[in-house]
Amino acid sequence: MSLSVENVAGYILNKGLFMYGKHFASTYMGSMVGSGVYVFAVWGYVIANTIKGRVELNSTLLATILGCKKEQIIKAIEHLCSPDPKSRNKDNDGIRLIKEGEYQYFVTGYEKYHNILNEDERREYNKIKQQEYRKKTSVKEDVNDSQ
Repeated sequence: MSLSVENVAGYILNKGLFMYGKHFASTYMGSMVGSGVYVFAVWGYVIANTIKGRVELNSTLLATILGCKKEQIIKAIEHLCSPDPKSRNKDNDGIRLIKEGEYQYFVTGYEKYHNILNEDERREYNKIKQQEYRKKTSVKEDVNDSQ
């Protein structure tokens, strides 16, 4: 298979590899400001494709997907693997990615940001917990009334 955008898109569609991630607005106001479009593009790809804290980054594939040179992707990945003393996430000295294999990276802030509930999720969670509480409370009241 030649590496064209069409072939890559077809591969992704056929394998059902579409993922999603929580992309926070604060990304554009923190310590990454001024890092360049390739860093933000790679970081967006990381957010969308991370599974259980791991992401596969193939610079040749990413260059094809993002329509740029492989060297630009390599430089962006290196930036994301570097310490960032101004990062909001102080774990691992602000490093966002840790290389684990040829293409595999550990996303250091995955668990922290993945667990942040959005407003709809928070409402749904509270609704379910309130229903559980009411159910448990009504059962206790029924038991007490019968005695």
